[in-house]
Amino acid sequence: LVLLSIDEGIAGYRDDSLQAVQRHSAQFKLPLVVLPYSDLFGWSMDEVVAQEGRRANCTYCGVFRRQALDRGALQLKADKLVTGHNADDLAETVLLNLLRGDFPRLSRCVAA
Repeated sequence: LVLLSIDEGIAGYRDDSLQAVQRHSAQFKLPLVVLPYSDLFGWSMDEVVAQEGRRANCTYCGVFRRQALDRGALQLKADKLVTGHNADDLAETVLLNLLRGDFPRLSRCVAA
């Protein structure tokens, strides 16, 4: 079991959760790998936003984050990748799909 955390390179955004995962790593004696976007892609999200603007920054970040998790899993030779989501994440997904009128995706995210 290895902890993998992605640092998007957004000033002040990931600081608390990176500290939390470092505490968990020490507490549970689990190895931790933190992969910054800058190492994986050659730029941080702050640099992307400076270049491209804020218009689609969440879209860029979501796609890059999934790619980063996939690359991290490959780098670690992991055969499973488990992510943690909370009720806030689910509520946000439902509302975004509802506001976009994306009913097929909405039905998938609430089907359980």
